[in-house]
Amino acid sequence: MKIFEMFKGDKGAYSSKRVVGILGSIALICAMLYYHSDKLIESVEWVTILALGFTSVDKFGNKN
Repeated sequence: MKIFEMFKGDKGAYSSKRVVGILGSIALICAMLYYHSDKLIESVEWVTILALGFTSVDKFGNKN
């Protein structure tokens, strides 16, 4: 399925960071839509920033 492809890393294996980041973001977005809290909006922002940042650091930092 095409949806499961976004959970895979560069080598074709499933990435736990991507799974946790995507599922956590979906949970926070659903909570944000239900509760309308400023803290939840800030949480969604930080989870997105950190998930993208850590993925980028890993991608460029693992070169041997």
